[in-house]
Amino acid sequence: MSSIYIAADPLGDALRRGVVEHLQQNKQFTVVDLGVFDKYYEAAHKAAGLVQQSRAAGGKDRAVLLCGTGQGMSIIANKYPDVYAACVENAAGAANAAAINHANVLTLGAKLLKDAEAAAILDAWLQTPFTAGYPEFKDFLEASLSEIPAMFKANGGKTAAGAAMPSYAVITDGQPGSSWKVIPGMGHDSCLMCTLMGQLANEPGAAGPFRALARFPAGCREPPHTHSHSQELLVLSGDKTFTNHSTGSITRLGPWGYSYTPAGQVHSAQYHADTVFYIGFEGPMDIFWQDPTQQGIQWTSELAKAAAEQQPWQPTDTMRNDLEQLPQGAVALQQ
Repeated sequence: MSSIYIAADPLGDALRRGVVEHLQQNKQFTVVDLGVFDKYYEAAHKAAGLVQQSRAAGGKDRAVLLCGTGQGMSIIANKYPDVYAACVENAAGAANAAAINHANVLTLGAKLLKDAEAAAILDAWLQTPFTAGYPEFKDFLEASLSEIPAMFKANGGKTAAGAAMPSYAVITDGQPGSSWKVIPGMGHDSCLMCTLMGQLANEPGAAGPFRALARFPAGCREPPHTHSHSQELLVLSGDKTFTNHSTGSITRLGPWGYSYTPAGQVHSAQYHADTVFYIGFEGPMDIFWQDPTQQGIQWTSELAKAAAEQQPWQPTDTMRNDLEQLPQGAVALQQ
């Protein structure tokens, strides 16, 4: 059974409760109330990511997002591939969004709508099949579902600005102004990333593919999580254990260790040494933690955490030796 995710910011909370109650009367899908987020873009990010994840796996999940006007949430949700979000203010607009745009996400404004109006909008959206009422445009509308994604993939693996992925990366000492930045959402300044191409999913204009180098310190652990896009990973230096909870596989990865994880599969990692690895996604990078109480890295001991906080990260001699084994020009190591 497909799901409909509901998420709101504080301005949309009052309307959210009525939307949840109305949708729960329809037994054709499961209503998943994600609750209220402090920021509208966090709510849109979470729900749209779940819809995209479902669509990538062949599912048909949808979402309803509620804020003050619906506009901001629509902008954020439409950053995700396979997500078609429509901000509507009446039932006719909802029906057209379903029939013409194949909208799988609705964004509604609590400042503009009452419960009864929102219910009418939801009913029109859910009851209107794609292309309904537009028989003369049926072929065009159906073709758009494949032509629109193809249009964005036709730039040959370049970013939206047209810049090709660089052929090398600079491993620096992690100081301010270097190419290494703290990874958002990991909860510790010792987790660093050097972006080579693309954007994070919550960045304006986010587009894929995404390519980066990442560094995690010894003694930390990434709790179980998923991504909206398949992940490729190649260890350049260090030692980590990679666990795929969806398949049950556990793999120890050292230099040149490789793993591939399909979109939506739950996985985690534990770092036995300072580890640098290449990571790639075919869309913007995002992360969805499976346990709300474990978001960001965990530590195997307080000693490991203290060691990571003692001094800024620098490439070790072992890491330098490992990186020197890479093809010439692949990685430049900077003091």
